[in-house]
Amino acid sequence: MAATHDTPARGGGSRHAGVGPIWSFTEILLGILGVICLAVGVVILVADDDQFVGPGGDLAWRVGDIPAMVAWGLLIGGAVLLVVMGAMIWAGRSTAAGRVQPADRPRQELIAHAAAFTIVNAFLWLQDIAAGGGLEYAYWTTIPWGIGLLAHAIAYTTGRNESGRSPDA
Repeated sequence: MAATHDTPARGGGSRHAGVGPIWSFTEILLGILGVICLAVGVVILVADDDQFVGPGGDLAWRVGDIPAMVAWGLLIGGAVLLVVMGAMIWAGRSTAAGRVQPADRPRQELIAHAAAFTIVNAFLWLQDIAAGGGLEYAYWTTIPWGIGLLAHAIAYTTGRNESGRSPDA
């Protein structure tokens, strides 16, 4: 019986051989943003009302002036970013191990779509909330894009390819 082993895919020096640099950069960015969101959310929830949070100067806010809902939003948003990062790392490792089949490409496209949706909408919602005046515009992007992401997920789970036919046909 011959011994078999996985050979790394082409690409050599990247963290996950076989995954592009944009994929790896996105994993790192999601991790950094997720940890920052979680940390700021925790600080807002546990700090005294007279403490300040932010980089300093005009960009520092008194904790007592920040609604608890914003802190919970940061905690949830940070957790979502870290989950998406974990999914991307998992997908990248299966790519690096040389197990990627052409059928795995739609899964990676769905993960990339979900990552883009999460990053862009997190920034839109944070910007909308930070601008004051309540929610004014962020949902106008989130709702239609969310419908498109849901359609993408449904198409993936039902096994449809781009031509609209089932892969089994």
